[in-house]
Amino acid sequence: YYGIIASVNLHFKKDYKTAIENFNKSIEYGYNIEESMEGLAQSYIGLKDYVAAYEIYKKLIKKGHVSAAMCNNVANILVIYKKYKEALNFLELAIKLGNPNKDRIKKNIESISRILSKN
Repeated sequence: YYGIIASVNLHFKKDYKTAIENFNKSIEYGYNIEESMEGLAQSYIGLKDYVAAYEIYKKLIKKGHVSAAMCNNVANILVIYKKYKEALNFLELAIKLGNPNKDRIKKNIESISRILSKN
């Protein structure tokens, strides 16, 4: 059995490779596909494989699935790639979707806005 809870526990224990294997099995078996894909992307972020994480997030967005946490993660990846305007859009969406870290996100929006104003 490859459930999301077991995979999430592995992720938080920083056993990202095993978590990735389990999230992939969950996806393969059709178990909570979107949530499993989000977990998979987060595990790739844990391994600092931002390209793999971003590709998964793009697939989720194309499927019409977005969450507050996902928007924050996508924004962080976009900042790494210096795509600041796109990052701002995702941070604003994260707030609209109810991300509980609203104050931190607002500070990030201010920081990115300062970067953009200098360019």
